[in-house]
Amino acid sequence: MLKNNDLKIKIVLVFLAFCLALLLSVTLGANAGQASDAAAGSADDPLITLSYLNGVLPGNSSDSGGYATIELRRGQKIRARTNSLEIILRPGYAATVISQRSDVGVGLADLTSGLELLEGDSVPTNHLVLIPRADGRGISIVSENAYIMARGDYEIY
Repeated sequence: MLKNNDLKIKIVLVFLAFCLALLLSVTLGANAGQASDAAAGSADDPLITLSYLNGVLPGNSSDSGGYATIELRRGQKIRARTNSLEIILRPGYAATVISQRSDVGVGLADLTSGLELLEGDSVPTNHLVLIPRADGRGISIVSENAYIMARGDYEIY
């Protein structure tokens, strides 16, 4: 008889544990749904302001992810400020490559032709050119002025 009572107690305890787990899951599920009902701009669902974004993404760059059109004058140079920079020299203008050395692997990547542009090489017009790092590589304008299109974080000097 004692063993029969032990079995009944175990069944009751398992049943109570199941009920408690079910109640807990329902309660947690209801609280999770409340987060989606928060008002936009409230402490539960904050908005990001333009002033915050300007503080996080400072400097010269094409913010929209597209290309920025830049006018440069003779002697001005452009280089990547952080990471890499894509540039396209528009027709009718001239620029040369700036790199620290003229070894293979340290120039600019002409993605249109698949060639590497080294120190002093002319930058071809209407070619997509990649400045792979912010290590001083860039281009220098040799015509009176020039229009380039740039995508990425750049520095004019």
